[in-house]
Amino acid sequence: MKKHSERPFGRLLLLCGAVSALAVVLSLAAVRLGERAYEKRLFARLSGRLSEGEVSAVKSIAAGGGFSFLDLWPVLAALLLLLAFFLYLRRQLSGIEWEAESLGLRMEQMVAGTRTEMARWEDGLFSALSNQAELLYKRNCHLVELVQGEKEQLCQFTENMIHQMKTPLTALCLDLDLMEERLAFQEELPRDFRAQMEKKLADCQAQCSALRGKTEDFLAAGRLSAGKVTMAPAKADLDALTRQALEGLKPLLQKRGIRVEHDSSSQIPLYCDSGWMRAAISNVIKNSAEAMEPGGRLKIRHWDRDGWKFLEIRDEGGGFAPGEAEHLFERFYTGKSREGGSGLGLNIAKEVVEASHGTLLAQPVPEEDGMGEGARFLMRFRLLSGAEAYAG
Repeated sequence: MKKHSERPFGRLLLLCGAVSALAVVLSLAAVRLGERAYEKRLFARLSGRLSEGEVSAVKSIAAGGGFSFLDLWPVLAALLLLLAFFLYLRRQLSGIEWEAESLGLRMEQMVAGTRTEMARWEDGLFSALSNQAELLYKRNCHLVELVQGEKEQLCQFTENMIHQMKTPLTALCLDLDLMEERLAFQEELPRDFRAQMEKKLADCQAQCSALRGKTEDFLAAGRLSAGKVTMAPAKADLDALTRQALEGLKPLLQKRGIRVEHDSSSQIPLYCDSGWMRAAISNVIKNSAEAMEPGGRLKIRHWDRDGWKFLEIRDEGGGFAPGEAEHLFERFYTGKSREGGSGLGLNIAKEVVEASHGTLLAQPVPEEDGMGEGARFLMRFRLLSGAEAYAG
């Protein structure tokens, strides 16, 4: 275990001992100087009253019975004992401090997920703390394994359920396509009846397409939550990924008449999994587009600053209550003003952004810069050096 070179408590104790010793020395010097000053004043007064022989006799007597440092050997012995006591305390405190630093470092490694032997079956306070920390670590590992096992079981159940759903769903889509083809060749049907049937078939096909999309969202959310998705980070242009996401959502944006303003001043690439990141951006844009009234405006900005990469998506969807922000990214949460959504889009986006060493935040914003009241979604990524930095 690496020891820190700086020991604040030991240094403070040593400083107190040095100050105490210096105070004793200064006190003795002050006593000596005071004695000499008193002798000078006394001899000055006696010189006018006594003869030179008598004054010399008095000086010899004073010199013989004057102050001597040898008379202070009890004080010096006490001073040495005091210094020895301070040195002993410093040594003890240094050992305690090293034990605390060692325990703190091992606990940091434990929190970081590194397997660390913390148990020390010895007597002493820090040994008891280490033993308790070891037990806490084992219990935490057990809980993590249980949670991870439950996530994997849930993911497996979701995959099996979706697999079972896909088979009849695919058959249903094929039947609808076949019915549409047969309807086209039935010329003897009344025009109104044909129009109604075509409308019903189109509605059924739309519902099947939506159901297929939701099953894919369920599967993606389950795999991300269970940690079964392996990201493949590579150099990517976040601006290009945003444009690709907009291109994929072009039918929705055109249908709702959403105007998009896209501005980018970024020059630095981002290491991420392009497929998953494009899906995350698409989910956020789709959420904002569906929250707005037809004819709304969507503003997207992308910039770099102080070692961070930012992607902001601003809509005019009316915003949300301040207390609702912490629930927006929860699974299956669709908000009070949203109907028909699966509540998985923002959850998947947050999982992907966090897996790419980023954060996804949401906040309501008032009318500003010519845009109506709405919401702002901000992706922020730390610009690390190379794909190796994103491993793990």
